[in-house]
Amino acid sequence: QDEFSVRLALGASRMTVVRLLLVETMLLGLLGSIVGIIFAVGGIIALRNLIPPQLIIEARRAAVSINGLVVVFSVGLALLSALLAGLLPAFTAAKTSIAETLKSGGRSFTGSRIRHRFLRQLVVGQITIAVVLANGGILLFASYLNVFKSNRLLNTEQVLSAEISLPGDRY
Repeated sequence: QDEFSVRLALGASRMTVVRLLLVETMLLGLLGSIVGIIFAVGGIIALRNLIPPQLIIEARRAAVSINGLVVVFSVGLALLSALLAGLLPAFTAAKTSIAETLKSGGRSFTGSRIRHRFLRQLVVGQITIAVVLANGGILLFASYLNVFKSNRLLNTEQVLSAEISLPGDRY
């Protein structure tokens, strides 16, 4: 808040401050998307290398890839989320009272008790969601390993398969 009050005091318009904050949040959203794409590519490479050759044919291994449409949708969703997350702080900073902020000088403002309670609940909620997602990921990985173990039990050697074309009207 102090930074924005100084910018406003030095002559920046309120819309300039709003634009600055929105550009910052959009850049953070774009950076997060790029990091996510890098992790996705690394995950795909690791997944292809983890699949044992005897369990799956090469065409299936090549089919494990990143869908471009999904990447575009994910980047768009990340940018939209960043925009929505940046709107409230941007407009709050634009409504900052220059005089009040500059009068307070170096004194810190800790906020109200309600704000602190809200922030604590927000942190608890974020930790809860992180724990649930981590447990879901661990269970998914365990299930993935169980599928590989069950496929190893199937003996596919000396198995013959055939395809028969039957006339369409009678069957």
